[in-house]
Amino acid sequence: MGFFRRGEKRLIGLDLGSSAVKAVEYTDYGDRLVITGFSLKAVESKDLLDQAIRDCIAEGNFHTRDVAVSLSGRGVVVRFVNMMKMDDDELESAVRYEADKYIPFELSEVMLGCQRLEGVRDATMSEKEMKVLVVAAKRELVEEVVEMTKRIGLSPVVVDVDLFALSNAYEMKQRLGPKMETGD
Repeated sequence: MGFFRRGEKRLIGLDLGSSAVKAVEYTDYGDRLVITGFSLKAVESKDLLDQAIRDCIAEGNFHTRDVAVSLSGRGVVVRFVNMMKMDDDELESAVRYEADKYIPFELSEVMLGCQRLEGVRDATMSEKEMKVLVVAAKRELVEEVVEMTKRIGLSPVVVDVDLFALSNAYEMKQRLGPKMETGD
């Protein structure tokens, strides 16, 4: 992330919707998080998405080029699965080995991630099992979004899934409470 003053970090959250591009800049001052910019631009057609992003960023008058973008659609798969308890190194290997059970794409076509969900249980689980979040995104989709942001002069530092981007924003607001504010 870009640093402008000691302890000050900025990041643009970029939402690439089918009908609009939305961007919001957050500045972390260490003791509080402030929304320091916002912009919204209609997308006339998919062919004009690059221009809509450029216009959105220009109109937002943002102070960084670092962006977090999110993915959605048919190229993204999220699954909650039960697996035998194991350490994190084993978990990643096990998910890769069993990915064809959860992911409807060839493993070579996706970027795959997993996360142990501590404390999450359901009635179908034995004591020897754990709940795991498995996420896959088509490599082509991820690379397309990364290349597009770079092409228009932005620096992608986070690529997330829409569902989790929204959840993370909500969780941050709950955690920060009054320490999260909108700028002037």
